Amino acid sequence: MYRIFITIMTFLIIPFLFSSAMAEVRMPLYLLYQAKGQVKLTRDGKNWRPISSSKFLFDRYQVQTGKNSSCKLLNQSNASIQILSEKTHIIINDTSIQTIAGNILSEGEATGILGNIQQNFVKALRYTVVRRSVSHSQSDSFELKTVRKIKLCKLYPDLVWQHIHPGCQYRLIVDQQQFNVSEQTHKKLVRFKLPELSNGTHEYIVQVLKNGKVVYQPDKKQKLYWLSEKEQNAILNGKKFIENIDPENGFLIGNYMEEQGLMVPAMDHYRTFFEQNPDENEMRPFLIKLYSDLKLKCLKHDEINKYNAVQ
Repeated sequence: MYRIFITIMTFLIIPFLFSSAMAEVRMPLYLLYQAKGQVKLTRDGKNWRPISSSKFLFDRYQVQTGKNSSCKLLNQSNASIQILSEKTHIIINDTSIQTIAGNILSEGEATGILGNIQQNFVKALRYTVVRRSVSHSQSDSFELKTVRKIKLCKLYPDLVWQHIHPGCQYRLIVDQQQFNVSEQTHKKLVRFKLPELSNGTHEYIVQVLKNGKVVYQPDKKQKLYWLSEKEQNAILNGKKFIENIDPENGFLIGNYMEEQGLMVPAMDHYRTFFEQNPDENEMRPFLIKLYSDLKLKCLKHDEINKYNAVQ
């Protein structure tokens, strides 16, 4: 009876703790982009720093533009675009922008392509709530998990999985085709470029080999979908639309690619974004979630540690 009581209380308490943690998290409210001239940002109202690239703005952030300077703000809740003209000072509030000085002009909307970053942000945060100490030492198991469902195409043909042991080789089987993948020089990631496949759904598995012998064979086959040229071009048109809005921001393209099911190029864009913008730690849950979806456990825990180190 006591064990039943403890189990019930656990299921009741965990969602409450998660909700409490989520209530303390600030959402990305605006994207600042196309900064021209002297544009400055502060997170605490005291330490100002110049902005030359795109930045996500959260509650209580402040922005100032100097003489002959400007920037644009993309509202993450309704995709509306606003322009901060010269000599403007604003404070980001949870539901609005407080104008201290200067003028804000409206410039229409950017709908249909960007997706719901705020909704995706909430989902991504779930992958950072549980904080555990993780050992990166190699286990004795050769079990390999691979992404359950993924899209590839002629322009983005790469499939990835975790490199589980030194000295391991892999055999990728797509339908009836076999591809031998030699031991990787990368410590944690295996990346294989598939030859062009026919349009549509294919089944695949990845076997693990040691000294030429199969030491792990998955029970279930996973699925990959190869885009037609028409489908690929439609996605590229959406990518161009985002590049026209903000050509420097790999994060927006990464989020778009992820929503389209192109998870590996999404990973590449996210990784480049965080390499170029290491201070954008608040957006790191997106990469953490993607690593989890791709079954890249070691890389996922590395990012969780980076995220939690500055929280």
